[in-house]
Amino acid sequence: MRELNDHERNMVAKIDEYGYFKLMVFDPEGNDPHFMYSVGFQQTHEQPECIIIGLSRDLMEAMMDVLHDKLEKGLKLVDALLIEDLLGGGFKCMAKTVKPENLSRAYFNSARWYNRYCGGTNDEFQAMQIIWPGAIDGLYPWQSEQMSALQPLLCEPPASP
Repeated sequence: MRELNDHERNMVAKIDEYGYFKLMVFDPEGNDPHFMYSVGFQQTHEQPECIIIGLSRDLMEAMMDVLHDKLEKGLKLVDALLIEDLLGGGFKCMAKTVKPENLSRAYFNSARWYNRYCGGTNDEFQAMQIIWPGAIDGLYPWQSEQMSALQPLLCEPPASP
C-alpha cells in the first residue's frame, strides 16, 4: 500500500480524534453551488455519509456538527427522515438517499477513498443528502424553482402525499 499524502493523513487523524471529517468543496468560478460532505460517518456510526449543498461554510459546518452529535446519540438515517434542530427557526431538514449515479468522485471523492482505506468497497458506499428548506417560505427544492437552483438534488424528490 502506498504512503498516505498530507491530506489523507490529516483526514485520518481528524476522524480518529473526532469521529468524522468535514470536507468543503467549492467552484472557484462560482458556477456551481459549493457543498460540504462528511467522511467517516459510515465507519464511525455505521450510517451513510452526508452531503449539504448551497449554504455558507459556517452554516454547513454547524449543521454537520449537530448531525454528528445526533448520530452519536443514536439517530438512524433513513430516506425522507425529517431532522429538527439542524437549522434555527423551527425549520426541519430532510435526509434523502443519494442516487447511485451521484455517489461519484465529483461529490464524494475523499469519502469513497476513506471507505476503501478502511477495507470497504465502492458497492458498500452510501450517502444521504441533507435537504434544507428556504428560510422565508420553508419550501424544499422540489417545491420551488429558486430553491432547486440553490440546492441541486442528488436524490429523488419524495413521493407526493
